[in-house]
Amino acid sequence: MIEEIGNPQRAGWWVGLHGLLGIASAFSPIPIIIWFYLVAILCVPLLLTDHKRVVTLLLLIVYLSSFELLCRLADTSPYIPYELGKYLTGLLLLTGIVAGARRGVLGWWMLGLAIPGFLIDQSGLVTANNLIFNGLGCLNVALAIVFFGSLRLSAGLLQQVLRVLLLAIFAALCCSIIKNPQLDEVEFELSSSAAIGGGLAANQVSTALGLGMFLAFLFLINHWKWTGSRWGDALAAALFAVQGLLTFSRGGMIGGALAILVVGGHRLFSSRGGLVQGAAARFYVIIGAVAVAAVFLYANSLTGGQLWLRYQGENSRTISGRDEKNLTIITSGRIDIFEGDLAIWAQHPVMGCGVGASPPLREGVANGLLAHVEASRLLAEHGLFGLAYLALLAVAGFRILIKKQDPATQMLLLTFYGLAIYTTFHAAMRTFVSPLLIGLSYVTILPSGKNSPP
Repeated sequence: MIEEIGNPQRAGWWVGLHGLLGIASAFSPIPIIIWFYLVAILCVPLLLTDHKRVVTLLLLIVYLSSFELLCRLADTSPYIPYELGKYLTGLLLLTGIVAGARRGVLGWWMLGLAIPGFLIDQSGLVTANNLIFNGLGCLNVALAIVFFGSLRLSAGLLQQVLRVLLLAIFAALCCSIIKNPQLDEVEFELSSSAAIGGGLAANQVSTALGLGMFLAFLFLINHWKWTGSRWGDALAAALFAVQGLLTFSRGGMIGGALAILVVGGHRLFSSRGGLVQGAAARFYVIIGAVAVAAVFLYANSLTGGQLWLRYQGENSRTISGRDEKNLTIITSGRIDIFEGDLAIWAQHPVMGCGVGASPPLREGVANGLLAHVEASRLLAEHGLFGLAYLALLAVAGFRILIKKQDPATQMLLLTFYGLAIYTTFHAAMRTFVSPLLIGLSYVTILPSGKNSPP
């Protein structure tokens, strides 16, 4: 079942089905609940077959975890938990590790460093939900490095993985579009818009849509089949961009745009082939750059020019002259959270304050605010163990850099890693994006013609 979903020969059919799934889920949670469990149940026989188990788990991890946003938009809880990405990713990664995919030694060290923070609470206020919400992300990153670090994928299987990932995000895009209010009824302000985000935190929505925009661009320039039509791929990329921009949440869209610039720039100036090939690709990169500018201008016109001001870091108080623009305003308060976390680390330098304990311990304007920067959260809540965790995460990136892969493949994997790390600086590790992309960045891509995982 899961392998058929990623079949490029029926690309258009699957895109249409996921579009309908997203539209239906805007009106009722039942369609996505049924589909989610149907896919999971039909894959059980494959999980019991030795030679198919790892491939099936890989595709399930990517596909089902990526439904996190759609499930939140459709309000599927408790049938599909709100923290779906955390629970399911961890469970399936553990299953894969038990099945034998456990060669990513670096991840075991990271896992050991993360665990002590779960045993400490300097605030006396931490609940089980706080532990899950704040801490499972870093555990999943460690497990992802263990599991994905064991995998050797063919270029074709990597495309299949990215295809099922994009399908799940596309369903969420369709749902969020249907749930949009009429644009002429929206009063766009210089802050993120939950209304355009389908009622969710706009940062989570734009993070997923920014990733979708990048992946759609990737399929477009590489001539990989996604919708089955070049115009369809281009339209999908534009829809991801416009909907993401209209959330007025900048982090996810800037991340997606930077990823496009890195991959597109490498394609434009590199003469060497590899995983991503095709003489016409440079043409698509240039056309893509023009299209990105046109999409931004179009979205800006829909907001009466407010979007451009938002991306300049303005808000209602700076525009009226009541405040001067500063880092707090430009970063939507994240710099205050970051500084508050560092102050907590100074008070608890060795063991940290414990997972989930930093919000109530922060002083000043950042008191009570959720962690948004994973690096400072790790320092505040895990202390020196968090610092060591960050060092090993940097080592993981360095290993990708020195791994023997063709240049285009290496650039693609480094882009996954960079986008994942960037995401942790505006959304911490609260979504499926960072663990999944860090895991994907750690796989080994085999030369064309060779087969995939162990």
